[in-house]
Amino acid sequence: MQPGPYPPAAPLPATSDQMVRPAKSWFVVAALIAVVGIVIGAVILVAGIRGFLDRIDDFARADLPATLQVEIADTGGYSIYHEYDGASGDDGYAPDPDVTVTDPAGEPVVLDIYDSSVTYSAGGHEGEGVFTFHADEPGTYEVAATGEPGNGIAVGRGVGSGLVGAILGGLAIGLVAVVAGGILAIVVGVKRGRSRRALMPTPPFGGWVPPPPPVWGGPPGPPGGPGPGQGGYRGPGGYGAPPAPPPNPGGPARPSDGWSAPPPGGPASSLAVGLPDPQLSRSSKLTVAGAMPSATADPPSLLGPVDWARGDMPLPWSPSRR
Repeated sequence: MQPGPYPPAAPLPATSDQMVRPAKSWFVVAALIAVVGIVIGAVILVAGIRGFLDRIDDFARADLPATLQVEIADTGGYSIYHEYDGASGDDGYAPDPDVTVTDPAGEPVVLDIYDSSVTYSAGGHEGEGVFTFHADEPGTYEVAATGEPGNGIAVGRGVGSGLVGAILGGLAIGLVAVVAGGILAIVVGVKRGRSRRALMPTPPFGGWVPPPPPVWGGPPGPPGGPGPGQGGYRGPGGYGAPPAPPPNPGGPARPSDGWSAPPPGGPASSLAVGLPDPQLSRSSKLTVAGAMPSATADPPSLLGPVDWARGDMPLPWSPSRR
């Protein structure tokens, strides 16, 4: 078996990783973004919880019945809490105390009832929000409360909004940082893959070399092909085409009928062709003798190009076959 005409593909040269862009350091940048975002979110969350605990500790409080002098430096909303054991649990209950608030000018302040449940349990204090009021001017506010002895009352800024904001802010920053770092890492990976494929040399036609075109003529092929000087087809393997068939022994073609007469005294295998009878009509059916005694044929002018050089039958329309 002869080897194939296609040479094996040459091995591809290795691509240096330093030539691929963007650099691997961008993966480190993406990881740092995620880590820094998580750290910042955790710091905000911890700071919010710490501020929540400090705010509870800074409440002005007293046991019932009580009269408190509360110094308010910043105007805005403030809350009044009822402190008792079990205030932050579902099973704890105590009737709300009666509370009145007077502003620095001695005027009563309108109190609003909490429309939601706000409780806390921190630093040894456990309380439940009962009223809110708005301080229109800084100064000393007097808070008077009566209720079950042993319970307490506390006044200060609301604790719910600060804690919720810290939790939501910390979680949001950490989540955004993780998503941003992940997107950056994916983009860098995709671009590095494209850059690596662009730098790799690709051979033509997927790794094989096309064969040379066929050459007509030239040196002869192997035994059985054309002889010296005859040329012939030579493909990629250098083989030659089979010899051409011998020329038609029938001699020159007659221009009137397009068929040739055999040479006189030819071998028995050749067809002795005579001239057609002028009296024979072209549309007449002729009986073919010899190998096909029962077949009929048309004159050569109706059959088109016919090889009458066969020698196994006489001419069907010769005068001797009438």
